[in-house]
Formats: sequence, structure tokens, C-alpha cells
Amino acid sequence: MRARFALLPAALLAALALSPDAWATVPGGNLIRNPGAEAGAGSPTGNDFLPIPDWTTTPKFTAVVYGASGFPDAAVAAKIGGGKNFFAGGQDTALSTATQTIDVSGAAAEIDAGRVTASVSAYIGGFSSQDEILHIVGTVGMSFFVGPK
Repeated sequence: MRARFALLPAALLAALALSPDAWATVPGGNLIRNPGAEAGAGSPTGNDFLPIPDWTTTPKFTAVVYGASGFPDAAVAAKIGGGKNFFAGGQDTALSTATQTIDVSGAAAEIDAGRVTASVSAYIGGFSSQDEILHIVGTVGMSFFVGPK
């Protein structure tokens, strides 16, 4: 059986859209560290499970180099604005995860008052006919689900 790839984003982007009152408290823009798996090495084969800087992962979740055999190539990366690597769920695994904690406690008052919103975007792919599912969960009251029902 070929690899199971649960997540192939070129860049996982999360930004807080802030009201003018909150701008001084919470930085705008992408708050995710290493959002596109660019920091650190990517697996040249998809079979190496390398640590991904700034992410806590379960076994087999890794970063893969665009152009590795059987994976998206540099043309795909260029088309979607990807870099040298992308996230991959790993070979022969039903579940793999990557997590990161982003501290926005400095904006607690603004968040509680409903003056802060978050948006998340990602390029997501899968392998062959496998049903891929992605969950993005935020502890400030946001939860997203992307995938087949």
C-alpha cells in the first residue's frame, strides 16, 4: 500500500484580524511558526520522519521535499506559492498529527469582548483515493473541520 498523506499544505496560514483597539495587543499577520514546513530539512523520499521545527508531531508526520518521487513537484509548489517542503501525514498510518500552541493571552480582553477574529487557510491534498481528513482546532473558541463527511 502506498503512503497515506493526510495533509499537504503548501503553507498553513493563520491570521488574527484585529479591530483597531486590539492592534497594539496582538500582532497581526501569520502567527504560526514555520507554517509551510520550510524550516529544517524535508524528506527526500517521504519515508524519512524528520522533526519539523516549531511543531509537535506524532510518529510518521513529516515534511517532504517537493519533487520527491510520487509526490507533488516544483511546478505544483510554484503554482500554489509553496516553498521547498510540504507537510505529509506519513506512510501507512491511519492518524498523524502536528500541533503548535500560539499564545494570544495578551489579547484576552479583546478576544473575550469579541473584537478579535481568526482566519485559517491551507492548501490541502491527499493521496490517490484515500479519504483524507483535516481538523484544525483553536482553544480561543474556534474549530474548523475540512474533509469528506
